[in-house]
Amino acid sequence: NEVIYRKGPWKLIIQSNHQLSKFDPVALFNLETNPREEESRNLLPNPEYEARVKEMLARYLELRRSGVRTAPVQ
Repeated sequence: NEVIYRKGPWKLIIQSNHQLSKFDPVALFNLETNPREEESRNLLPNPEYEARVKEMLARYLELRRSGVRTAPVQ
């Protein structure tokens, strides 16, 4: 399962297991400079973005635990 967390132009793609007990970042994109999310420009492996990835993942997990709805009701 893939889940996504966005903050401004930043998009973090997170791989989760079926039980939703494990969450591993797999991609980070700046949609202003890479709107097509070209995999060759995935910023996740770049150490310069390590703090951003950690902060975004922590915020995603915080939101997930809070139970606050993050998608519109259909």
